[in-house]
Amino acid sequence: MGFLALLRSFPDYRRLFIARTISLVGDWFNLIALIALLREVTGGNAETLGAMFILKMLPTAVMGPLAGVTADRYSRKTIMVLSDLTRFLLVMSFFLIPYFPGFAVPLVLSLTFLQACGAAFFEPAYNALLPNLLPPSGLSTANVWGAASWSITYALGSGLGGFATHLLGWQAVLLLDALTFLISAWLVWKVAVPARKRKHVRVDLMHILGIRDMISGFHFIRGHPRIAYCMFLKMGLMLGGSFGLVLTLFGERIYTFGNRPDLGVAILMTARAAGTGVGPVLARRLTEDKLESMRKACLFGFFFGSLFYVLFGIVKGPYLAVGLVFIAHMGSAVVWVFSTVMLQRLVPDEFRGRVFASELGMATLMIAGTTWAVGVLVESVGMSLFLLPIILGSGVFLSGLVFTAVGMHPSLRGRFNEES
Repeated sequence: MGFLALLRSFPDYRRLFIARTISLVGDWFNLIALIALLREVTGGNAETLGAMFILKMLPTAVMGPLAGVTADRYSRKTIMVLSDLTRFLLVMSFFLIPYFPGFAVPLVLSLTFLQACGAAFFEPAYNALLPNLLPPSGLSTANVWGAASWSITYALGSGLGGFATHLLGWQAVLLLDALTFLISAWLVWKVAVPARKRKHVRVDLMHILGIRDMISGFHFIRGHPRIAYCMFLKMGLMLGGSFGLVLTLFGERIYTFGNRPDLGVAILMTARAAGTGVGPVLARRLTEDKLESMRKACLFGFFFGSLFYVLFGIVKGPYLAVGLVFIAHMGSAVVWVFSTVMLQRLVPDEFRGRVFASELGMATLMIAGTTWAVGVLVESVGMSLFLLPIILGSGVFLSGLVFTAVGMHPSLRGRFNEES
């Protein structure tokens, strides 16, 4: 089923898709505005920028188990609405920062962390809810175009956010960001979610804390090697996960496009987003929605993306750099999208929230670790920026070799040809 037919045939999916897309536009506006705000108060220090990227990602890893249990136990729609409303209030809190200039940096970082905590509950609930709104045949289309919408909003949000921040200031951009969360919450609330079967459980301290659910989720993953394999794909890809910070530093310091750092960052981020949108759309035409074909496409994505990461560090020139970023993220996006589709088709509903929260948590933990390392290498060690993408690309390449070898294990070989 094509994407437009999917939107016409499933109105609840349409509302959810539009809500997430609008919210994503605000996220990218938010990122550019916060970079400008930190530049205003710190001068663009790499370690401070790295700390902001880490704090935007760390809650997904730290709160992943709780977010997963919550998504499997309670209404996923309600979780997403509360996540949007919480983030609206937190974004509005950024406007208090000028009244406390002596605490500007810790306040920005603290609010960034809390906002990411709210987001940590949204994405697992969204991914777990999607198979309840669509037939299995529609999941590949939905995720491919979900990635495309992520890319389009990334491009629009980063590009327009860069121009808007340059012309209007970070305050106007953050106000627009806050409004997107209100619109998203309203649309999600209108989604009609099918009733889920509830199992009778013994209520005790282990249940209240979610520990029993976490343990059962772990045992489920351990007994299903295909699911474990798919869960680790994103984590392996994120050996290059600090590329967001690397692009920010290149845009701020090297490829400024007319000595305008906001514009430099926005153009590189837009190239990244465009590649992320194009890669999965092209790859889907070759996989024909077959699990084994998707797995092989993921391996191709590792090697393809890593090659152009390395070239980005070797070849110099702003326009060539934009093209290399675009092509590199065509490959990495295939891994991100197809690993999600495979999990949605393999994981039963009762475990879906925990699986997606754990998967995203591991990936963001890897992003946080590599981002911290990049900040230290640049500021404390003084490493050349051009060495960073070479190192990151090499890590992604080695990760692809590992997944190629593991996929040949008898417990996995040929098993992705089966749906159940």
